[in-house]
Amino acid sequence: MKIPQLSNDSQERLLAYTTAAGLGAFFAGQNVDAQVTESAAFAPYPHTIIPGVGVGPYGAYHYFSIDGGKTNFNLAMAGAPIGTHPTVKFPSQAVDIYGFGTVGFGTNTTILANAAAGAILTPTFSPPDADGHTNNAYAVCFLGGTTIYADTASAPWYEPRLGLCYFGAPNPYGPPGGFYAYLDSKFVTTGSLAFEFTGSVDGQTHFGYMDVQVNTSETNGIPQINSVVINDVYYNKTANAGISVPTAVIVSSIQLGAGGAVTINFTSNDNSAAGSFMLQSSPTLGASALWTPDPAATISLITAANPAGGIDRASYQAVTTTTGGGSKFYRLIEIVGS
Repeated sequence: MKIPQLSNDSQERLLAYTTAAGLGAFFAGQNVDAQVTESAAFAPYPHTIIPGVGVGPYGAYHYFSIDGGKTNFNLAMAGAPIGTHPTVKFPSQAVDIYGFGTVGFGTNTTILANAAAGAILTPTFSPPDADGHTNNAYAVCFLGGTTIYADTASAPWYEPRLGLCYFGAPNPYGPPGGFYAYLDSKFVTTGSLAFEFTGSVDGQTHFGYMDVQVNTSETNGIPQINSVVINDVYYNKTANAGISVPTAVIVSSIQLGAGGAVTINFTSNDNSAAGSFMLQSSPTLGASALWTPDPAATISLITAANPAGGIDRASYQAVTTTTGGGSKFYRLIEIVGS
């Protein structure tokens, strides 16, 4: 970063470097267990699914296999865009991922003849919630640093649903004859969706996750699901062994203010305390970089992650002050176990 003015080039280099540092930590986490494997289910990634491009009724079905053998899941993106029905106003849109052996998987006889069990998982509550349920109603993401296996996950008690919207009539809470809009998704930003499946080769249970995002919009009060983006899919080749969700820290913005004040906004998928992060600075990048803790930095938690509430990442802000001249670069370090 150039001082006293932050050039566009410097911003891009800083953001690219800090983002790359986060991705490096991400992939390092994947390599902890050599049995963790990227699935080719939707490769190459990221893969975007829009309404009406699948198979089956209304092009809603997207069947896929995790290990490249038997089919395990059906991502069903049901419903036409709501805005195309200005009179009826009650086609709903839903995004569900049904595992083979569950209601909603589909009836395609060819698919059914070569399928193996699969189930979407959600974090298990402990103790049960106010309604007595020990898991979530819909699919909810797992945070970074958590492990997905039999003791930490269970199927949603209502639907393996990623998103739902409708624009219906009448409105029971409004004026007679009025319409009401509804939109619900726990994956408005990228979150790690857990699953288990029966391996095609060994016939045993395996655990995995996919990083997904449901993109929505609202026009003139009418909500709509536009697409589902699948950023990656990973699973553990070791039967009955858990798989950990890597921590991913992403810098979202950086600003240089009056008096050399620097404000860095970033997010993390692990909901760590603000004190778990350290801001470091260096006058150079590459082999000659000399990273040292920034003594003037303060880091605050802005919004905590709440997967059940649709907030998949915690938001933070780091504030510091530059001194002297020349270049300065920053990076964020998460202190493991803090």
